[in-house]
Amino acid sequence: MKITVAETAGFCFGVRRAVDIACREAESEGRVYTAGPLIHNEWVLKDLADRGVGILNDGEVPERGSRIIIRAHGLEKQRIEEFEKAGCVLIDATCPKVARIHAVAEDESFKGRHVLIIGKAFHPEVM
Repeated sequence: MKITVAETAGFCFGVRRAVDIACREAESEGRVYTAGPLIHNEWVLKDLADRGVGILNDGEVPERGSRIIIRAHGLEKQRIEEFEKAGCVLIDATCPKVARIHAVAEDESFKGRHVLIIGKAFHPEVM
């Protein structure tokens, strides 16, 4: 039996980019955190933990100067502001396509238009 793996198998561009950033940061700078799970894959999260990448849960803010990676699906503005006020260094690993969608939604909302987002209410991209 022949098995063919699709060229698009594996992670999407944005997730691959976020994982690469996390690995590079942990390797070059040591301990680093992600604001929530970087991606939705337990095996990858375990590998990242073994490399020194910790996960901050909602409400957790590490000590001043800690390096925080913003996950592939982005992060709420309020949470970003919490980290900035705490003196953390932010590393943005938001997928460029997700960041673009966030910018469009914010811009259209600012113009007074109603923005309808369909998805799981507490999924990071939706929030």
